[in-house]
Order: sequence, then C-alpha cells, then structure tokens
Amino acid sequence: MREPPAHLLDTGPLRVEMRTVWKKPDAEVEADARALWRRLSVLPEGVDADLRIDEMVCAAYVEGALAAVATAFVREIEFLRHRFAMLRGLVAPEYRRHNVGRRILAHSFIVLDQWSREHPEEAVMGVAGVLQSPILAEKATMASSPIGGFTLAGYTNRGEQIRVAWFDHARI
Repeated sequence: MREPPAHLLDTGPLRVEMRTVWKKPDAEVEADARALWRRLSVLPEGVDADLRIDEMVCAAYVEGALAAVATAFVREIEFLRHRFAMLRGLVAPEYRRHNVGRRILAHSFIVLDQWSREHPEEAVMGVAGVLQSPILAEKATMASSPIGGFTLAGYTNRGEQIRVAWFDHARI
C-alpha cells in the first residue's frame, strides 16, 4: 500500500488500538459492533446484522470503547472488469475529526491486500467504496486521495463517487 503521510493518520492524543477480525470471529468485537450499529441506527432496513458481522474487517478501539468499524464484501465492478473488496466504514460521532476513519481505512486496505495475496483464487484486485457521507463527499475534490491512493472511478446512479484503490499485485 502506498503509505499516506504520517500527519494524515495522526489521531492526536487518542491512543487507537486496531483489531483485525477479517475471517476471524471475535465475540467481543461482534457484540461491540452490534451495539454501535444499534446506538447509531445505521443498518439499513432489511440488512441482517449477522451478515454484516461476517463482513467485518477491523475495529478501532479507544480506551476500550469501539470507535470505528470497517466491513467489506467482495463483488465484481463490471465497468472495471475485476473483483474488489467493497469497503464500508463507520466512525462513532465522538471520534470523528480525529483521523480514526483514515486510520481504519488504511489498516483495512493492508488487511484486505494481504488476504488477497494469500487467496489468489478469489481474484480480488483492490478495494473500492462508494462515498456516501455528504460531509466527506464535499471534501473529496482530489481525483486521487492521499489516503491509500483511492482514485475516482465513476459515479453511482445517485451521483455518489465510486473510489477504487488497486493492490500492487493486481494485474488487468
């Protein structure tokens, strides 16, 4: 992964502990994620929390409290003709503006890149995401982000940015 500049990942006085849970069940992280999703009412209607639990990549903790969680699922992006890990991130409101989201994004990329290398049969060539937060979308004016090299690849039918970051081992 193209390492972002250290100042972009600086969480200031917060001591952030990253826990990797991709394909590794962790009852404590699962319970904390369920509680965070419930508290913030963020799971769309009809979304099965158990399925989302199975998609967790990593969790960020600050002083024992879950500050952020990242989930992903693998799918083909047809117009790119390759499979990507579709990444979602959620940062608890009290931890926003401390770069926790950037940290969990960078960590998730590394986890998914390593998993992709270890599982070439999955043919996952990178990480992608749809920028749904209006606040983040307003700030995302650079074609390529300094965090992980996420590059604008297109737009959804609703006008949301689709961003992708190819793994170094990806071949087209």
